[in-house]
Amino acid sequence: MFQYSLDNKRYHTLNYHYKEKYHDKVIKVSLNAGFTCPNIDGKVGYGGCIYCSKSGSGDFGGDISKSLSEQFDEIKDKLSKKWPRGKYIAYFQAHTNTYAPLSVLKEKYESVLKKDNVIGIAIATRPDAIEDEVLDYLEELNKNTDVTVELGLQTIHEDTAKLINRCHSLNQFEEMVHSGKTVLVEFSAPWCVYCRRLAPSLESVAEEYKDTLVFTAVNIDDEPELAEAEAIEVVPTLLIYHSGQTLGSIVAPESRTQLVAFIEETLQHRTQEVNNAQHIYDMIVVGGGPGGYTAALYAARAGMDTVVLEKLSAGGQMALTEQIDNYPGFEDGIDGFSLGEKMKRGTERFGVETKLTEVLSLELSGSVKKAKVSTTAQPVTECSIGTKRLSSQEVAIPLRRMR
Repeated sequence: MFQYSLDNKRYHTLNYHYKEKYHDKVIKVSLNAGFTCPNIDGKVGYGGCIYCSKSGSGDFGGDISKSLSEQFDEIKDKLSKKWPRGKYIAYFQAHTNTYAPLSVLKEKYESVLKKDNVIGIAIATRPDAIEDEVLDYLEELNKNTDVTVELGLQTIHEDTAKLINRCHSLNQFEEMVHSGKTVLVEFSAPWCVYCRRLAPSLESVAEEYKDTLVFTAVNIDDEPELAEAEAIEVVPTLLIYHSGQTLGSIVAPESRTQLVAFIEETLQHRTQEVNNAQHIYDMIVVGGGPGGYTAALYAARAGMDTVVLEKLSAGGQMALTEQIDNYPGFEDGIDGFSLGEKMKRGTERFGVETKLTEVLSLELSGSVKKAKVSTTAQPVTECSIGTKRLSSQEVAIPLRRMR
């Protein structure tokens, strides 16, 4: 029997998660709250998506002519024939369940949350139908109960989105995901043994940081284009985003302690304010492979204030190597990732900073030298000037000496 499944599925199942958390069977109760949809009422379109039924794909929901409390009780009674006991999630399924004034949403959500043995709500909606005040309310609500929001992406391809008459774009989905919330995304795969090993620690950390971070996961087999766009080369890779910017990334954390340290360090850097030209480096090293860290080590030992810019992880391409047997000093060999981390820590003894970011170009003219980078794992706030909120971020790394 697979460790994180109750029915021998080869992945960490939601059923298992709820059973571990609530020590009971957790059952979804589908409801029809009487909402409509901006793709039906004409706000963005008419007719709805082609896969949506007349009931707003809430075919197993309750009778719309009855109150939510009555719907809940009726469906719960039917489900009790299969599961005589358990806890419940109120599933607002039909149509777009955030497409209403906040006061209406509060009344509907809270009318079922107060029922016995209801441990949370699941809300089916669209990324173009959630106002900021609703997000703030759901964030507050999530402190006291389980809240799941289904954004309904369906596809990342715009041609397919037009074919199915979705009437919202991938950009709107991404904006919703990055709309002022700090999000941790795990890029993983069902065949990845290490991903399965990481799952219990990630679940525990998600509970600990539920008031600070939104946790989600992406299966790279299901979303290869998204994984390619984010330059995911190794799984598991965890990235933290805020307002569309990547704040941090870590590849295959070795322990819960390392995972927590990564989150704490990233969030700490997030709170720092940009201070133009506050930090002037003596040297930047582009590339965190063995050659890069050797150069950084010599520079730092010579008293130079040094930063290493590396797009993947400490060790560069070497971090992808499973076993290295031809590097002196390791009688049993060593994997590339661990060797890269040792190189990084060795330079940190002399004050070298490592920033995980891709260098797009260098501007070497003038007295202030600049590196244009895409995203930063540890935001370069202490040395950034002229930062622009675009698809890439221009970070100035002034140099007193170039050799």
